[in-house]
Amino acid sequence: MQAEKIAIVDIEATGANFAEGDRMIQLAAIIIENGSIVAEHSMLLNPEMDIPTHICHLTGITQEQVEGAPTFEKVASLWENRLRDCIFVAHNLAFDYSFLQQSFELYHIDWQPKAMIDTLTLAKIIFPMASGYTVSDLATLLEIPLDNAHDALCDARTTAYILDQMSRHYQLLTCETKGLLARLSEYLRKDESVFFNNYQAFQIAGNTYHEQKMPKQLVQPHKQNQALAPWLIEQYLQVDEAKRFVRVANAAMPIDLFLLVEVVQQLKEPAILVTSQPLQVAKEPFVEWQSSTAFLNRNMLNALQETADDCALNQTEIGQLMALTIWAEKTQTGLFKELNNENQPVALFEKIKTTPKKDDYFYQRYLRRLKAAKVIVAQYFQFNQILKWLTKQQNSQRHYHLLIDNQQHLLQQLSYMDTTTVPISEYFTILQSFIDYRQYIKNGMDTSSFVKTLMSLQKQINQLLQRLLEILSERFPAESKQQVEELVVLSANDVEMLKTTIGNILQPLYKLVAKWGNRNVKGIHFSEFYDGLETIFYKPSFQGEIILSAMHFNDHFYQLKLEKRPITLNLQHLHSIASLKGILLLQQGHFTNQLYEVPQSKAWTTIQLPSLYVAKQTMYVPLGYLPEMIEIQPGVVSISQEKAILQMIEFIQEQQSILHQRLLILTPNKQAVERTYQLLTTKGIKERYKIYAEGIHGKLKRAIRNFQEEDVSIIIVSQSSFGNEWLPITPQETDVLIQSLPFTHPDYIEAQRIGHYRQWTDMEIFNHYLLDKMKDDFMTLIQSMNQRVQVKDFYLFDERLYTKYYSNDCRLFFEQWLNFEIID
Repeated sequence: MQAEKIAIVDIEATGANFAEGDRMIQLAAIIIENGSIVAEHSMLLNPEMDIPTHICHLTGITQEQVEGAPTFEKVASLWENRLRDCIFVAHNLAFDYSFLQQSFELYHIDWQPKAMIDTLTLAKIIFPMASGYTVSDLATLLEIPLDNAHDALCDARTTAYILDQMSRHYQLLTCETKGLLARLSEYLRKDESVFFNNYQAFQIAGNTYHEQKMPKQLVQPHKQNQALAPWLIEQYLQVDEAKRFVRVANAAMPIDLFLLVEVVQQLKEPAILVTSQPLQVAKEPFVEWQSSTAFLNRNMLNALQETADDCALNQTEIGQLMALTIWAEKTQTGLFKELNNENQPVALFEKIKTTPKKDDYFYQRYLRRLKAAKVIVAQYFQFNQILKWLTKQQNSQRHYHLLIDNQQHLLQQLSYMDTTTVPISEYFTILQSFIDYRQYIKNGMDTSSFVKTLMSLQKQINQLLQRLLEILSERFPAESKQQVEELVVLSANDVEMLKTTIGNILQPLYKLVAKWGNRNVKGIHFSEFYDGLETIFYKPSFQGEIILSAMHFNDHFYQLKLEKRPITLNLQHLHSIASLKGILLLQQGHFTNQLYEVPQSKAWTTIQLPSLYVAKQTMYVPLGYLPEMIEIQPGVVSISQEKAILQMIEFIQEQQSILHQRLLILTPNKQAVERTYQLLTTKGIKERYKIYAEGIHGKLKRAIRNFQEEDVSIIIVSQSSFGNEWLPITPQETDVLIQSLPFTHPDYIEAQRIGHYRQWTDMEIFNHYLLDKMKDDFMTLIQSMNQRVQVKDFYLFDERLYTKYYSNDCRLFFEQWLNFEIID
């Protein structure tokens, strides 16, 4: 193997599709032999076509440069000779190899490498914890210089050194692990097994091992928060511990979450911080709350390794198994969160045909860290787990302060914790499957009393499903082009209509509970089914709305569920925990009417934050490019919304002289992301800007990474994704274009609930709920933007602040922090 030639190849082309006429504009290769780079080849090629502007920006290769270069036809024989008898290596092999092979075939040259290796496949296996797998990502991870990304020779050289480092990292694994990986690699589609069996041949003499440098995105402390935290701690601790239920209010901007980060770090006693979004914070003194399922069960991995031949794993799953094998040898925590999303093993472990013995080694190590942690960080969906854990800690000497970043989210979570849910469609499907199975094994009709009762129950559930489908079809008559969840609060008439059918279901259920109380069918516990329906429809003490939810795609509804969410909240979840030294709660928002009834079993002390200096920002409103009306509809892009997108694009086309090289476009929903991208790419803007969009170019994290790598680029993100994922966008100055104010649609389930509970008209829902929610959402969006983006200029493409439909109070509210400037 040492005598083999290895060619690391990279190409740049006019586009990604050879069949549609795209051609190479640069071809480069690094030749390695006996551990040394023996040759570097690079050549510009004339594609005999115009190079798209965004490709010129991406590669730095101009039309003038290639016009004097040879066509590939003239140099094809030269390159065939250079690459003959080589092991062909490329990053994302499918693109480079396919393009090169088709180019050779076009001129009737027979070329076939000895073996083909994809460094992208290798990287996902050998660096399972990497944040990304582009050449740029890996160069950063391994601290390999990348002076000129998207230059073919530079990329090929960098890929050669990445390959060298992969070999050196692989070399440090145990012999047992290397043997297992070599065996598994035989199942990979290409010839990556050549690497795993002969990894030393891919090392470059004179190079050394580079440790992985995992990126850290730490929160930068804000000076005002650092100054305000000691004052807030002093006010909080002055309250008597027995009555230390403290609400922090602010009449101005939403309270910065990172004020609480400062508070917990300056508190001398241990604390639990509950947040709306994950925090990018230093490891110490913070420990994130994790459940046992977040940790590796080594017995599961061993079982999968031993039975891989029998599990019918596909190519992706083989790669995931190999990556997990390497990670399991190196990890200190066993926490799946360490892994890149592409290597998450949940679906892979489902392939195991037997259940291995439980292994909680990593989880027990984590619990020891948790009990000693100064600050535990959790999110709201973990709140119930936190409370149960605190209850178990009541006899210990370690008591905690509980800090919560959003009162509204807390109340919502308390409501979820007492919500009763019955998955109607799921129960129907399980019963149907069980009955069919019983009929099959009995060769006809199973006449047992148990099965007869089940058949009666299933018949009544089917009738209930038909009635629920009628309600959904009436409420959502239009087809949905994407899979969306629909929720509707049932009216009093709907509930009364359904009670007869529910009563017919409860009869066979009661019989099943009374006669076969301990028996269940594939997870359906009949007593829970009975109690759930009785609670939802017949217990008046359980005050709240009945909600029907379903997934909607085309004209079909499925996964129907019924649930009841309480309006009156049970604060005993908080008050019964003796191990709490106090609760500090941020009262975010300006809602004049709360959705929940909160019993005042203990008085809350309110601390008003002092007024802080906030520098006003200018927000430009280009009235000459605004539609007369914008109607945002869930799940679709309305006609008026499409007009608004087109007028925003017209603004970008005509005002390039005032816009900067980086644009962030925020859309009201993910459907608008896709439509904005489609319209932008057909309007010629892609000739100047490289355009990326959430969902179209992978998940948001990947789209942001691509956006950051370009000098002239646009990224399109939905407002909800921007708010939910704490990802820094870019350190460079960026113009932010906001398509519309973040109004919540009246079909939003919380709007339905509050309207139903308060008996409000549509206009009252708007004035007392939706308008206040928009104010809070918009200011939170601006605050989040300033924390994550180096904003140069804001542009708002929504004139509704200036229409008579909205009161001056709304605009005056925003003008505490924003200067609105109208431009033509």
